[in-house]
Amino acid sequence: MSIMHLLSEVTGKKYPKYKKSNKCEEFLEDISNLIEINEVEFVGTGTLKKGMDSMNIYRGKGITIVLKMNNEFVTILRSGEGLDLGIMLD
Repeated sequence: MSIMHLLSEVTGKKYPKYKKSNKCEEFLEDISNLIEINEVEFVGTGTLKKGMDSMNIYRGKGITIVLKMNNEFVTILRSGEGLDLGIMLD
């Protein structure tokens, strides 16, 4: 399942493909808004896989949002599934 689809399930919006999206501007703004209004909560820093740098982890609404320490977007995961299960909080 694409990250666009996961965010769509939360926001109810349909996001355009990258080429038509102005560098995913609306998608990235909606992620920032979810964090700002506490729809997803900061649960701590952690790594997606052993040996990776620590990242900021946010969870809520059935998704996990992962941002680099400088708040650059990394990915969205479905909470409790797949790669999300391997997140190791610091």
